[in-house]
Amino acid sequence: MRGLMVLGLAAVVLGGCGSVRVSAVTDLAAEHPHTAWDLSEDGDELRLSLGSPGNKVQVALTCRVRSGRIDFTLAGREGDPAMMELRSGEIIKRYAGAGHADPDSPGVMLVEVPVGADDPVMRRLADTGQLRIAFGDRRIILPNAFAPAHDFLRACRAAN
Repeated sequence: MRGLMVLGLAAVVLGGCGSVRVSAVTDLAAEHPHTAWDLSEDGDELRLSLGSPGNKVQVALTCRVRSGRIDFTLAGREGDPAMMELRSGEIIKRYAGAGHADPDSPGVMLVEVPVGADDPVMRRLADTGQLRIAFGDRRIILPNAFAPAHDFLRACRAAN
């Protein structure tokens, strides 16, 4: 009898571990129709950024050409975790990074995560243009970025 109680308690505890409370799902393309991807170059540094005219950039990926490394930056809220989950199609991966306050925007936390240019999520992004972010208790659906993401990631991959 005691064994059944312990087993039942363990099932309740473990059952709760898999649940995640999602406070909001944001489809940036639907909520902000003028949000667009921009691919820019400054010397040997490339930047793929997502924002809208007159507003700050919400997501930015930067790399040095052929470096094989991407710095992924997301503008969040103060107190947000310095970890995010990136998803492209069926491929999902969690990334740990570092967060710091944005000196130009009170209440905004910039979370920076290093990602390899050949990372499976980045490869899928280059193939499909699809990217979603799970960040704290929020889910963010980004507008499709097929052409600029493909060009950006191809240029960022390390030379063979």
